[in-house]
Amino acid sequence: ARVANGLVAPKRNCNLPGDGPRTLDKGLSGHANLEWDTQVCERRAQAYDEWGLNFHAVERWLDVNLLRNCRSHFFFATVIREPVSRFVSHCRFERTPTAEAMAWAKRDPVPNMEDEFSAVQRGPAVLDNFYVRSLNGRDTFLHVPFGQLTENHLVTAAENLASFQVVMILERLDNSFQQLYHKLNWCMPDKSHTRRSFGKGDDSIVFSKSQLDAIAEINHYDARLYSFADSLAQAIQNNLDIQQAPKKCKPGGKMKIASPPGAEDGGRGVRRAGRDARRGGRKGRGGRGRRRMRREEY
Repeated sequence: ARVANGLVAPKRNCNLPGDGPRTLDKGLSGHANLEWDTQVCERRAQAYDEWGLNFHAVERWLDVNLLRNCRSHFFFATVIREPVSRFVSHCRFERTPTAEAMAWAKRDPVPNMEDEFSAVQRGPAVLDNFYVRSLNGRDTFLHVPFGQLTENHLVTAAENLASFQVVMILERLDNSFQQLYHKLNWCMPDKSHTRRSFGKGDDSIVFSKSQLDAIAEINHYDARLYSFADSLAQAIQNNLDIQQAPKKCKPGGKMKIASPPGAEDGGRGVRRAGRDARRGGRKGRGGRGRRRMRREEY
């Protein structure tokens, strides 16, 4: 959909260095671009202008200050999926054996853990209510011990999620895309262009029923957040002006990428949810005034 609508993104997985799980220590503005989250909104927006970006994916925890203070600069969207299926998909994509993954639940040392894996790829935060942790921001994601999240964390996550302009549900993605088509005046691509990915990973990684039950029990906060997200997504769609069907995209869209400093080191990783879209005067899809988007699939 991004390609069909002619948006320009960083190469590889639309992440800038520091915003993807494999490049946290290579941020363009401190570790995981922390300085951008604590500076004025214009600094990140200026960087996007300099590099010609109008689509950007963040695949780690949410920059909470950016969400709360920069909605006049960026458009935020996210994709949420059922928490247990998210965890299984994550382990298959990262090729994490079930024994290693369940060791996170027991708070045991992770067997065969290698230094290059980040906290977004492997470790307790991946298993223990990943969505609630992500939507609470850096400190909660990295520093709250396994099993120590509270009802307050769930409330904060829901409040932050409610600030997104678009909330999509993976299990009904085709329907969820209507939010982007109508809110951003996107054209609607062929379905084959809304299913691009790096693949499903290792399908031989299969969790037992008892393991899946344990994962579901651990992620009880994420399950409640997912239910809230589902209702929120439906409410957003109910408020769309759908009197006119979205226009269909013309065939033959070409990939448009930009190469900011260090972007060649960008990784792929687990897609998280949101988007920043620079508003800048609502000048349509071309030039400096185009919306900047950030996609974060949690």
